[in-house]
Amino acid sequence: MGRIENPIDWSIPARGELAALLRTARKEAGITYQELSERTGLSSATLKRAASGRVLPSEITIEQFLTACGGSAQDTTHATALRCDARRQEFGPPGRTVRIALISAPAELGNALVGLYRNAGAPTYRKMQARAGTHWLALSSLSRILNRQMLPGSRGQMIAFLQGCGVPEKQQGDWIEAWRRVCAPQAGLPAPLFTFVSDGVRITGLPPSTRLPLSNAPRHLPGARGSISRPQDGHISEKIILEERIVQGRAAHYGTDHLLTVRSRAMLAESYLAAGRTADAIALLEQVVADQDRLPSPGRPRTLDARVLLSEAYSSSGRHRQAAALLELVAADQTRLLGTDHPHTLQTCTRLATAYLRTGHAADAITLLERVAADRDHLLGADHPDTLQACARLAGAYTRTGRATDAITLYKRILTSRQHSLGPDHPVTLTTHHTLSLLKGEPDPSSPAPGSSDTVGADSPSGP
Repeated sequence: MGRIENPIDWSIPARGELAALLRTARKEAGITYQELSERTGLSSATLKRAASGRVLPSEITIEQFLTACGGSAQDTTHATALRCDARRQEFGPPGRTVRIALISAPAELGNALVGLYRNAGAPTYRKMQARAGTHWLALSSLSRILNRQMLPGSRGQMIAFLQGCGVPEKQQGDWIEAWRRVCAPQAGLPAPLFTFVSDGVRITGLPPSTRLPLSNAPRHLPGARGSISRPQDGHISEKIILEERIVQGRAAHYGTDHLLTVRSRAMLAESYLAAGRTADAIALLEQVVADQDRLPSPGRPRTLDARVLLSEAYSSSGRHRQAAALLELVAADQTRLLGTDHPHTLQTCTRLATAYLRTGHAADAITLLERVAADRDHLLGADHPDTLQACARLAGAYTRTGRATDAITLYKRILTSRQHSLGPDHPVTLTTHHTLSLLKGEPDPSSPAPGSSDTVGADSPSGP
């Protein structure tokens, strides 16, 4: 006689109902979890967790579970709907929302985006990223948007979010207009389009300064671990040609020392980095930093952004000591201007810790990473994705410096949190489990695919 199953966890009603449906299907099929495991290829532990009500199983796990039990397509559809309801309940209420046409404040837009996400069934971040298509949507940006820490920083990011929520293209216009009303004034978007003629070509469009500050831009530095793929050569080449013409046009129209011209050069340098033209990027960024220092209010955030990008260019070319020296200045300025626990300050401290590790100052790096992890925990909570990522970087640094016991303790905490928030079958959870198994010297049958981000040392701050 098999063991009696533990009671279903009903803390999330829809999740408990899904677990009850799975248990009923297995009992009606008259099979054990071991037999179910042989039919699905999933472990018995995974199947038991799926039917426990404590975690939310993936759609693939639900489909395989019910198919192996002889369930119908209607059963799978019902179970998938329950999973969507459970995701909504896990995510919590969206807050006060207003009609799209009446949105005029950042808080209203933020609440509306969270409500849109809930109504879409609260899809996983990876699924939203896949739906975004050609528009890049970083998982970290998505997390911050849904936690009301930021709004989409560009029109492309807004479109990516809408597509990730399944909004048809014909219905995106009102949302994009709402984003423009709220975010365009903050980003300095001018009402008229910027037009000039360069090399006999008339260029009309929004100026490059309408983009996000550089520190919030997607990671795409060549060779950086954990970076996104480099844009296709044809696309980045066309982008560089256009930005070079914009720089020329602004220099002719406003002058070489005008703030808009300087910002355009900074964006061109970022494109040079994306294309692998590191030497050109460094030369241009050094000029941008010098020019911005001569302009009024040299300590403004945009100057700091240019310095951060220059430090990353130095790192890409192996000039780690120069990168560390520059980041020390940036961290000091951000602490003075923004505070010690501001997200930008914490990001810079993480980058500085990376530079310290690369230059052999491991003790200083670990001190910084411990502070960042503690601040993230205090501000966001122990289970927030940014907190877990900070802890993973710290654990990676512990591993690199021989502090295996400290690393194992930290990875155990990370694994527990990710199992609870993402589920036991999520790729990030599996790779964290694999990392912990390697550190403990234990075999792990669920070894992740090559290139996973949680392998030993990969969570260390080897990249910003």
